[in-house]
Amino acid sequence: MDFDELKVIWDTQEEQPLYAINEAGLNRVLSKRRRKLARLIFWQELQTYIAAAFSVGVIVLIICLDYFGVSWKTGHQVDLSRWDALALIVSAALWLRFACHIFKGRQKQKRLERKSAPTLLDRIDSDISQVEYQIRVRKQILWHYLSVYAGVWLFLLVIIHITGQSVWLMAPLIAICVVALVIETRAQRRMVDLEMHPWKRELHALRAKLTDPRS
Repeated sequence: MDFDELKVIWDTQEEQPLYAINEAGLNRVLSKRRRKLARLIFWQELQTYIAAAFSVGVIVLIICLDYFGVSWKTGHQVDLSRWDALALIVSAALWLRFACHIFKGRQKQKRLERKSAPTLLDRIDSDISQVEYQIRVRKQILWHYLSVYAGVWLFLLVIIHITGQSVWLMAPLIAICVVALVIETRAQRRMVDLEMHPWKRELHALRAKLTDPRS
């Protein structure tokens, strides 16, 4: 455990003030944990951007194909109605809104990272601020996922219409989306419980040790 490594570092400094501890060793351990969390966040965000780009690209393709008169249903053509086009536009907007929300969060994180942190204590405070932000974002993630899945449902409804399928096909598709929503939400909460909360506790413990070596 990284926290055990930190404890080994300061426990071996029996009579020395904590600021006399090998700061390079502490920074190495902190950087290792910081990079691990950053990788997890990066891959999650990358998946979001890929999904958003793919979904919006498919929607644009459908609208363009309809404009050029491509048939969607064997035997006869089913054109996009105004409501179909509106539903596709709303779906694309919801995907773009979600991707922009993730992007703005990333930019906020970068601004926090760029703030000057000349001392070890300053860097720990910066790490605490960042992990608290990530915890808040993931606690609210369900509401952002709901908007994305609403966009998915609109998209599926339009596809069912232009391909001439029964509207009842939406029932199992919605059920699948609900299950996927629950799984994804639980995965986010699991990440908070297993990665972020422990990291936050370790940072607070280390900060307490820095400010009061007797703790």
